Amino acid sequence: MRWPFQRRQEVRQQDATEAALTASAGAVATLASHQAAATAAAVSGIRVLSDMFAVATVTPRRVADLLTADVRADLVRRLLVRGNAVYDIDVDDDGRIALVPAATWDVTGGGVHPDSWRYELDLARPYLANRVRRMGAGLVHCRIGQGPASPWRGRSPLLEAGLTSETLANIELSLQREGVARQAHVLALPDASEGGQFSNVIANIRAANGKLVLAETMRSGLGQGAAAAPKRDYETVRLGPQVPAESIALRESAGRSVLHALGIPDGTFFGDGVAMREGHRLLTVRTAPALGEIIAAELEAKLEIAGVSFAFGESGGQDLAQRARAVQTLVAAGMPLTEALAKAGV
Repeated sequence: MRWPFQRRQEVRQQDATEAALTASAGAVATLASHQAAATAAAVSGIRVLSDMFAVATVTPRRVADLLTADVRADLVRRLLVRGNAVYDIDVDDDGRIALVPAATWDVTGGGVHPDSWRYELDLARPYLANRVRRMGAGLVHCRIGQGPASPWRGRSPLLEAGLTSETLANIELSLQREGVARQAHVLALPDASEGGQFSNVIANIRAANGKLVLAETMRSGLGQGAAAAPKRDYETVRLGPQVPAESIALRESAGRSVLHALGIPDGTFFGDGVAMREGHRLLTVRTAPALGEIIAAELEAKLEIAGVSFAFGESGGQDLAQRARAVQTLVAAGMPLTEALAKAGV
């Protein structure tokens, strides 16, 4: 069986306009996902998961030596931001193996199996990029969110949730523009010119710097009588950032939704201690293990090492009182004490 894009009779030709619109929409969605990745909500969620993998226990030992803490954290960040994490398998003259991250990569090939795909990688270097060619079996390519139409390319959760990601990015951009707005105090005067009758008032205000300033009252109506006087005397109006409360609320709501798209429960960042522990528990038993299975499967296939696994410490989200209650419940249900203690992480 060949991939659908090889069956010429089923290929639908796109006209130039449709192709341009499709490419433009894809570029906009990708830009929105990268902008969302720069928001505090996305950075916080990505950091939580990358930190969990950085401190995870990796087995077997030779894989743990290859996947150092910084490599594991980098791999997870790439998966969450780009949907792909590509590493060249480098073997030096002494037989030592290292995973070298690819800055950019392209893939071609018409086979069903990933081993038959051909890659061109740009390997990052301090001063120049080293472009190499590899077959699929000679590199590690972890990916998430890939569809049946393009199994060779993953999709970031931020790209999958493009509408929400774009909303959050736009809110952050508007708040950024509002935050850098010029600040000033405007004083309305009948004649604000430098040489007008209020020139002394203007000069005194400029030189005040917190000191007392004496100014003529406007109650006299500027020589036209009290009837021409304004209802209020000198009054300043401040110019500067004025962020609507609705924008703050929308930013928080969109931020929570982006965290959900990354698999981060609300309790991880919001709520009391109980909610935070429950959020951490869900991370350790659901979100992180799911990512770990994807990474482990790719490493086992490409490094030809069986039994790759990540342990995140499931009891880490429970305090001592919770674990004690868990032990009591397990023992009451008939489980031996030593086994109950091990299960509860005591």
